[in-house]
Amino acid sequence: MQKEINIDNLGILRLFALALVVLRHSFAPFTGIWQLEIDFAENESARIIGNYISTISMPLYVFISGLLFSFLRNKLNKYQTLEILVTKKIRRLIIPYLFFAPIYIYFFMDFNNLIEFMIPFYQGA
Repeated sequence: MQKEINIDNLGILRLFALALVVLRHSFAPFTGIWQLEIDFAENESARIIGNYISTISMPLYVFISGLLFSFLRNKLNKYQTLEILVTKKIRRLIIPYLFFAPIYIYFFMDFNNLIEFMIPFYQGA
């Protein structure tokens, strides 16, 4: 008899790590690390807190994501070929980027022509 494995807690932990990543990004405008057209007052406290969150959030998120990927591939037989993996990642990551990046650039960045619009798009708006 095979024991059923419950990974719900890992999903919750992954959500917590993702929330930490979002929180870290919310501190970014106040640290001066993003090139924004709107000036935000730099805040030393935001920089310290943001750096502390960064030391935890990204490694935790990457570790849990890798663990879940390994579980899905090895225990549930998903992503059996590279083609399946790449196709799913393109649908899940690249297509939303191609949709949302131009919207972000249009509303939040200054540009005077198509070339200036495309530069942040290719650099990863």
